[in-house]
Amino acid sequence: MKSTQIANGMAVVLAFACLTGCGSLTPLIQPRVASHPEIYPCRPLPDTQPKTVSANFWKEIRNWQGVPYRRGGISTSGVDCSGLTYRFYDDLYGIQLPRTTEEQIHTGKPVSQKALKPGDLVFFKFRDRTGHVGIYLNERRFIHASGKKRGVTISCLDSPYWKARFRGARRVLESPQKQVARNRPGITLSDRTRY
Repeated sequence: MKSTQIANGMAVVLAFACLTGCGSLTPLIQPRVASHPEIYPCRPLPDTQPKTVSANFWKEIRNWQGVPYRRGGISTSGVDCSGLTYRFYDDLYGIQLPRTTEEQIHTGKPVSQKALKPGDLVFFKFRDRTGHVGIYLNERRFIHASGKKRGVTISCLDSPYWKARFRGARRVLESPQKQVARNRPGITLSDRTRY
């Protein structure tokens, strides 16, 4: 085979893989499509969200989606991974987590991957240290502040990228559905800084 035929074949395969990745999510938590090594086709989400989690939980998830990444940030103009978890727990439950990933991994109690529930913190390690945190949703998905190009997005725990880096999970809330949400104004798309 000629090298151009091989290159064309590989381009078709890569385009197909990118188009099928996470394309079956419901509009409630549809991630942005990006060219990134963590894109991985996840199992489809069910039409209804788990009843064990309040509507406020899903509203807060929607509020943070698409917020740009900013190292050290804790606002809707820019947030990093531990800033997202810090603000999420403070805004929704009135619980102040420690500010850094290294401190958050000692919060709550450990939980296995098989026992994950919505709201659990999931941790990942890079270069032999815990360097990333996200919030577990359901169906093996988690939301996190992914980086400068992607911002706050949803990824799959089963992707080879995240599976190889998984460090552990912690449960801060025993029963998230019983927590009372704070009365704070919602974030609208118009409040977000474009990037």
